[in-house]
Amino acid sequence: MKPNLHFIHNARTGGNFIKNNVIKNSVIPRPDQAYGRVMLPGMELVNGQMFSSLGHINMQGILIEKYYQTFTVVRHPLTRFLSCYSFNKNKRIGCTNRDLIMMLKSSEDIKDFIDMVKYNGIAKTLKTDQMFRTQESANKPFNEIHIIKYENLVPETDAFLKSINLKLFTTEKVNSVPTIEADEEIKRFVELAYKEDYKTYGYDY
Repeated sequence: MKPNLHFIHNARTGGNFIKNNVIKNSVIPRPDQAYGRVMLPGMELVNGQMFSSLGHINMQGILIEKYYQTFTVVRHPLTRFLSCYSFNKNKRIGCTNRDLIMMLKSSEDIKDFIDMVKYNGIAKTLKTDQMFRTQESANKPFNEIHIIKYENLVPETDAFLKSINLKLFTTEKVNSVPTIEADEEIKRFVELAYKEDYKTYGYDY
């Protein structure tokens, strides 16, 4: 029997790599804001119950954990933030916060973007956006969740799939974006904006 998989898709963490490997195992992962099968942004039905990873949920999370193997990929907050910025700045807008979209389009560079975010408030911009939200907030509702780290994406995905009697079909990552060098100012901003991710997933500052 194929496993029931619930995948929490944190932006810029190898989601297409995961999707390609899981689907090639003839398993369709139940998505979280991924792959066009959600009813509303961040919501879907599980046994007739509405589920949203963007809110603080109890019963819905229990239902997911009862019927699905939940897993996700997390990434170092700094490289993930830089990747989110590059991806969206290159006209492939995946943001859901309209103010943030305008900031991305009008910013001259990443530091200009950061200044705009600071002025408008991190809580009102980054933390309410589907692309830039913290990974901790997306994963928080679940007590039982398998964590794969992006920095070891291939071997950890391979190990996870083997643990549920599936196999790795491809090691190819997709959707790479240009690399941005981060100076101390950018690093300090990311440490402030994503302190929950540093603490929860044990990443070094």
